Amino acid sequence: MSKLRDQLDDILSTRPSGSKLKEGDANSPVPKFWVSKWIDYTEKYGVAYQLCGGSVGVFFNDWSHMTLLDDGKNVIYVDHWQYEFRRTLAKTPPWPPYMKDKLRLLEYFSAFMRQRLLRTGGSGGRRTVKERARPPHLVSWLRTHSTIAFHLSDNTVQVNFLQDHSKIILCPLMDTISYIDRNREFSVYRTESLLKADLAMDLVSRLRYSREVVKKLALPVDPRAALSRAPFRFSTSTPVAVCQKLLGARGDFYNSVSPRDDMRQMLRAIPANPAP
Repeated sequence: MSKLRDQLDDILSTRPSGSKLKEGDANSPVPKFWVSKWIDYTEKYGVAYQLCGGSVGVFFNDWSHMTLLDDGKNVIYVDHWQYEFRRTLAKTPPWPPYMKDKLRLLEYFSAFMRQRLLRTGGSGGRRTVKERARPPHLVSWLRTHSTIAFHLSDNTVQVNFLQDHSKIILCPLMDTISYIDRNREFSVYRTESLLKADLAMDLVSRLRYSREVVKKLALPVDPRAALSRAPFRFSTSTPVAVCQKLLGARGDFYNSVSPRDDMRQMLRAIPANPAP
């Protein structure tokens, strides 16, 4: 996060040289992963998303996470204690009841996004077998009245501007900044090139906002934000005690002794057409 913040500070504080900003050439590294579809369903379940590579994940309100890989067969589950389980859908032993219920939610969101939501951008850069077997997952997110931001486990930060559907994708792994404008045109720039050229005002304004988002994502979670229902973020690194306090205060998830029964109650409440 500190590297991203410093890069944005340098870009926004550099005096323009008068040179024209050029999009990266054909050999510029395209980000391998970004969020191409998403549903904010935190009032009941969590945030569901699809990466450009095809994997689908759900960041549940109890701070657990489940990912269905792009092969449609293998699942990675990380509980709120950060213990990881890898399973294949068709193999035995059977799934534990609480994981089976979450898997049903994952499959439901996956089908909904596939059938109902438009995809953002292309399919991403070339990915290795290892990267396909372990795609990045959502580790924190931030929503305000005008944006939603995603922080992935490979340190990619994506800021979606809700009004015009433009997006900024900050990829420290590739040292690039991508901009998807309101016309869905996808441009990739090397960070170095942004330091040397004049920038269009629409890009500058979005980079400034993205810098503030990066700063907020780097901050620890403040429980008072949830109590006041102000914009706040969820993170997989949040202490469990804080998680329980947040969830209990918001009433978004169970605080009973039987998460399995509560999850089943949640499943029965799934509407036919959830709002994305």
